[in-house]
Amino acid sequence: MLRVVLGIAVASGLISLSFGSYGVFAFPIVLVGGLLFGLPIILLCKKLNWLNWWQALLGGILAPVPYILFYLSANPGHTEHVGLYNSVFALGMGMLGALVVWVVGIFRNPVFQPSNTRFPLSFLLAVPLLTGVYYYHDALAPEYLLGCITSYEPAENPTPWNTAYITVVTEDGNTFRDGITVGYSNPDIVGNCAWGSKKRTVFLQTFMYSSHSVDSKGCQPPCPNQSSSTTPNAPPVER
Repeated sequence: MLRVVLGIAVASGLISLSFGSYGVFAFPIVLVGGLLFGLPIILLCKKLNWLNWWQALLGGILAPVPYILFYLSANPGHTEHVGLYNSVFALGMGMLGALVVWVVGIFRNPVFQPSNTRFPLSFLLAVPLLTGVYYYHDALAPEYLLGCITSYEPAENPTPWNTAYITVVTEDGNTFRDGITVGYSNPDIVGNCAWGSKKRTVFLQTFMYSSHSVDSKGCQPPCPNQSSSTTPNAPPVER
């Protein structure tokens, strides 16, 4: 069964990569879920002698159904592109994870009978599934843009990494609220320029914004506290 556990771990790692920068936090959750739900299913399949690749693929299709039902029930009427995309993506990740578990944990494993000796060409399905992951990452890619700081609010429970909140109106006309570090914790930054990144959240429903610089670099057009002589297109400064 060690190979099966290894297969679940590898599949969990691949699925976690689909969460982008959140993958580090998603991996232990996906791994625990895979062990809690995957191992009993695999043992049941062993008892029923359902050990072919297509049966594993069917299990991978059925595994995300509880998540999809929960997602749709938590978002009633959410049938537009985002809801459909999340459902299809969850099914794809379930299929990919099941195939990885089958290849790593069951294929030619003497613990499972009958012994599997032929590698299935169906594993080529991983190619379109990984293509979907690529486009998902493309949807999560950050967009760097400028904005003006319109308000400053000290945090109720400040930490060195989040001492205050600022409101930023970006150059595309959207408004975001962002926490700032102690080095920028100064009410006088209201009216300054903010350079930050905007990207979609994990489920592609909303955008999140993170400021990287709150000085006058790169302001064009200028914010209230800046002059028109500021330098445009300055590179982002990581805080």
